[in-house]
Amino acid sequence: MFRGVFHKLLGLLFFLVLATVGGVVAFYAERYSMGVLCALAMLVSAILLLRLYFYNTRKITFMFNAIESGDFSFRFSETEYISCDRAFNQSLNRLKELSLKTRNEIREQEQYYELILSHVITGVVVIDEKGNVFQTNHEALRLLGMPVFTHIHQLYRVDEALPALFQELRSGDTQSVTVHTERGTAHLALQASAVTIRG
Repeated sequence: MFRGVFHKLLGLLFFLVLATVGGVVAFYAERYSMGVLCALAMLVSAILLLRLYFYNTRKITFMFNAIESGDFSFRFSETEYISCDRAFNQSLNRLKELSLKTRNEIREQEQYYELILSHVITGVVVIDEKGNVFQTNHEALRLLGMPVFTHIHQLYRVDEALPALFQELRSGDTQSVTVHTERGTAHLALQASAVTIRG
C-alpha cells in the first residue's frame, strides 16, 4: 500500500536541485523562458515534496483510525527495498500487534471479572450518574425480579419509589426497602460505592 517513499524523496530532491541550478543558470544567461520553466519545475517539486512529507503522517493516521474503530486487519508491507521504509512499516505493524494484544488482554480481564461477579451471592448493579446500567449480576436480577436491567427507570415496574431511591443513594449510604415482585416480597438492603474511571 505504502511503497518506495525513500526513492521518491531522493528523486524529488534531485529534481528540485536540478531545477534550481537550471533556473539560476538560465537567469544569468538571460534565457528567461528557460528560467520560468525551471521555476515552474521547482514549484512542482516543492509541492510533491510536501505531499511526500505528509505521506507517513497519513500512514500513521490511517493506522490509529483503524485501531480506534477496532479494525486490526491491516498490515503494512515489510518487503520494501529500502531498509528505512521497511523498518518504519515493521514498527507500525509491531505497534498494531501490541495494541491488539492489549485489547485482547483487557477483554479477557473483563470476562474474568464478569465471571466473578456472576458468582457473588450479593446483588451488584453498576450505574452511571445518568441512570444507565452498565453491569448487573444474576443475583441482582433475581432480587429485583427483572430479566433485563439497562436503566433505573425500569425499576418503576418493580416499585415506583425505587428509581428515585437508586438515584439519590450516595457513596457510603445504606438504605433498606421492601419491594413486592411477582415472586413475592423481597427485603433489600441497598448500599452504594462510587468509583471514577477515566474521569
